[in-house]
Amino acid sequence: MPLQRAIDLARLGRVDEAQAQIRSYLEKSDPKFTQAKWREGYFYSDPSIVEGEVADLSKGGLPEK
Repeated sequence: MPLQRAIDLARLGRVDEAQAQIRSYLEKSDPKFTQAKWREGYFYSDPSIVEGEVADLSKGGLPEK
């Protein structure tokens, strides 16, 4: 999934590539996808995991709302 790849790239410090992954996903798959939608779709026993993923997606330019 491109957004999971974007998270991985952001964690590796490859923010430009993460941004490209997010742009591509938004253009080709779901232009209205947001950080809020990511939070709604992923559940972990530790909420800090989702918040870490959202922080990485934010670095890559995924809109908040």
